[in-house]
Amino acid sequence: MKRRCVAGLFVTAIAVFMFLAGNACAATALQPSQPKFPNASLLVSADSLEQCIANNEQNLVIIDARTSGYDSLHIPGAINLKYGDYYTGGTGLFPVATLNAKLSAAGLTRTMRFVIYDDTTASFGAAGRIFWMLEYLGCKKVHILDGGWDKWTADGKATVAAPT
Repeated sequence: MKRRCVAGLFVTAIAVFMFLAGNACAATALQPSQPKFPNASLLVSADSLEQCIANNEQNLVIIDARTSGYDSLHIPGAINLKYGDYYTGGTGLFPVATLNAKLSAAGLTRTMRFVIYDDTTASFGAAGRIFWMLEYLGCKKVHILDGGWDKWTADGKATVAAPT
């Protein structure tokens, strides 16, 4: 009887481990690029994003915030959101109801995990602006890719041309 109980616990432990391992990307793969800073999880490393892409994380949305270049090449799985489509110069962001409608129509929800990047030399802070907008709207899992598009391509990471 004792042997069956130990065997049952062993099988249960293996099942729990396999479940957790299968869901590891959703829980832990996005790693801070600079872990010593306060709020370090807001700035994620390219290696951890690459791992999430390889693991096909289901609740991850990668946002390319560049004003140009998405149609040529972008990070696999990325969608293109341009901050200018969500605000009016002089008055600021559209009303919350309009923002919610536009982002919902794009299939985005507050419960998704977002990683945003831009061209750090030419996008004039577009990733930060979209980060702020999503945070303002109540999204809790919003991150910026450390080094953005520039570092991603300099590191020779995968790119695609087909739109997502």
